[in-house]
Amino acid sequence: MNLQLPHASEAFAPAVDNLKRELAALLIGTKNPEMLRDDVVESVYAACEELNAKAAAELLLVNRQGVLRVVPAGNYRGPHLHRFDRTRDLAILACYGKSYLRDSSAFSWKHPFLAEMLGRRLEQWINHADVTFDVSMSHTLTWAALVNAMLLPQRLSAWRRFLEEDHASELSNVVLQDPWWSPRSMATLRSLDAHEDNDDL
Repeated sequence: MNLQLPHASEAFAPAVDNLKRELAALLIGTKNPEMLRDDVVESVYAACEELNAKAAAELLLVNRQGVLRVVPAGNYRGPHLHRFDRTRDLAILACYGKSYLRDSSAFSWKHPFLAEMLGRRLEQWINHADVTFDVSMSHTLTWAALVNAMLLPQRLSAWRRFLEEDHASELSNVVLQDPWWSPRSMATLRSLDAHEDNDDL
């Protein structure tokens, strides 16, 4: 959400401070701002503190519920060009990562090698944001905030563990059904090995 306050730039900071609880509620999606505990409101702002270090008359809040950008009245041009649009695009990428790693459609089971290739790209986005989103420090910080808000490192770890267990189960089934030296077992093992070798292509 992109929100413009009826206050000039010089009056922006005190106006936002007075609306702190209401803005946190708007981001979270609660209809009763007065019911929010102080520590919840403070945690919302603390998670986005680095995102707001550069612009004095602008506020950006992000979490797993969404994105809220607040600007002053008038034709405001802050230090971050097209900030809302770019933040929204990063949020879409983060939502894609969250959905993919949830794997609710069992894509990784149906297409294990394509899933691994996509998983590695997601892993780069999640664990190496500083070299992936290096166009600006603002983008890097925004992406890092979204990654943390959506628990993408934890989701990636759980997804990886599931794949490893599934792969181990597949190998176990081969050994249990036939001796490892049987033609069927050897053919299956060679097939798995070949896919592993070509996985980086």
